[in-house]
Amino acid sequence: MNIKLLTSFAICLILTNCKNISETTGHNNNVVLNTNKYVLDFENDSCKVTIKEVNKKDFASFKNSYCSEPFLGMKADCISLKQLLSIIKKTDSTSILIDNDEFNHPYYSAFIDQKVICKMQDTLIKKKIIDALLITIEKKLFTIDTIMVTVNDKEKYTRFSNMVISDTIVSKSIVSQDSVIFENFELEKILTHLGGDFNKVLKLDSKEIQRIDLKLKRSDWDTTREKLETDLGLAFNTKSASKEKYIVKSLSMIKN
Repeated sequence: MNIKLLTSFAICLILTNCKNISETTGHNNNVVLNTNKYVLDFENDSCKVTIKEVNKKDFASFKNSYCSEPFLGMKADCISLKQLLSIIKKTDSTSILIDNDEFNHPYYSAFIDQKVICKMQDTLIKKKIIDALLITIEKKLFTIDTIMVTVNDKEKYTRFSNMVISDTIVSKSIVSQDSVIFENFELEKILTHLGGDFNKVLKLDSKEIQRIDLKLKRSDWDTTREKLETDLGLAFNTKSASKEKYIVKSLSMIKN
């Protein structure tokens, strides 16, 4: 068969599939909003999304794992609103500012499985989640202290290298109350996660392509920083920089 004809057929098939995804993910009959603590619950041939409010006190321990590339996927027992939005927006949770203290403590269980890789579907799912949370999000620019991070000892850093060298292997984080495990993670994304945990703005000062595996015990920032310096060979320097942040407001509180 003619190669050009095959290519045209493949492109048409992808576009048709994305169009069908757009229609099915927008089908309100498959969506449950704010009923029995379900924020969002729908499933079709191309994806499944379930988000439900939970009480963090009900969990003696919990595990969360997610990926954001090439599309959003998640299996989280107990995740905060800040963490959920930081994953959706691909930023650290320090960039998420909740406008009202009374709206600052919701937690959710979340399951997101996209069976078809499609940018249109991914965008629609993220929008649907934000709409279902009944929030508005706007960006503002702030000047804040930023901790610049460099790899000071390459030999130490490469000891943690992931043995499977492939961009197709999904990065995974496993979070519990005792530790956090990063599998096949870029250093920049590990720093984003830690910045959210410790309310610090951590920025990688150089591009490190090598992905690593890393396990950290839960501790305070000084102890964690010392371990990263000693074991991973990192160096930390603080300077002021501008940063965009997402301001989150509750629609129900705006109406009130």
